[in-house]
Amino acid sequence: MDDGLKGATLPGRDETLIRRLVEKLDSLLEGEEAAVALVACGQRAVEHLREFLMEGQPRGIYQPRRWAVEALAGLEAKDVLLEYLRRQRPILDAVVRMGEEAVQNAAAMALRQWPGEDVYELLTGIVQHCHLPGAVATLGELGCTKAIPYIVAALEDGVCRPTAEEALRKLGEAAVQELILAALNPWPDRDKESPSSLLRRGSAARLLAEIGVSEEQWIGLRSLIHETDPAILIAAGRISVQVGDEKSKRTISGRLIAAMNDADWYFREEIGEVLVLIYDVAQPMVELEIAKRKMRSLEDLVFDAVLHTLLRVKRRAEEEKRVHLERLVPAR
Repeated sequence: MDDGLKGATLPGRDETLIRRLVEKLDSLLEGEEAAVALVACGQRAVEHLREFLMEGQPRGIYQPRRWAVEALAGLEAKDVLLEYLRRQRPILDAVVRMGEEAVQNAAAMALRQWPGEDVYELLTGIVQHCHLPGAVATLGELGCTKAIPYIVAALEDGVCRPTAEEALRKLGEAAVQELILAALNPWPDRDKESPSSLLRRGSAARLLAEIGVSEEQWIGLRSLIHETDPAILIAAGRISVQVGDEKSKRTISGRLIAAMNDADWYFREEIGEVLVLIYDVAQPMVELEIAKRKMRSLEDLVFDAVLHTLLRVKRRAEEEKRVHLERLVPAR
């Protein structure tokens, strides 16, 4: 790096040096260090950075603009970041749009250091119309309950879903009611449900299993045990482990075993885990299915993935029961 950047951390740098540092942001080799140096220059650098961000053109190579955002965050230039995110700039080129979204994500993430109504209002408005992961993450981190319906809606977005799930985990019990509504309501309807709606409902159901629901809430969710989507069925099974009655567990056991036929290996393993958890109820159905499948030809037995999964379920459940009994009865 040249001498101009090396000396930039010293106080009293003039406007010329700040402009040079801003120009260095466009260098993929020196831009990150230039951003650090600009923070060291203090508040005099804010207006130059603002001009770089607000007047500069979005681009596919987004790192220079993101470094500007990071420098502004380091300088605590909250108002500039709010101004930037409020600005609507339609971008037709897909690559450029993706690059600018990375810059917007960085700005939204930076705002987490300033919890307050202005930040909540801006980010909630963004998430209401655009599933921006950085905005979703910050709203979850700051515990903004007003944004929950829009974060739940972001579960339909393949890019934003993991971030939305993590945000809803952090929001915890406050999100349960909206997650129940999401899990129970297919769109546009049950007969013509869209793939994104299925993903939203499966994700919502899994989150409910993680966060936990009350017995009263389970009554409303019990219809999930009649779903055909394996992700939703598995989540319903996990919820039933916590608060389900024996009848529900018996029904979900049969549904899960039947779902194994069309499930991929990942869902088969998950189904197996749930069956182990409710094996006290599922045992007769598991053993009956094993017996039926063992009546097939040797070739069928070798390639019967469902049979092998159920046999593992049986072994694991019996082993866990044995270990549990040994703990209850002390060795002599």
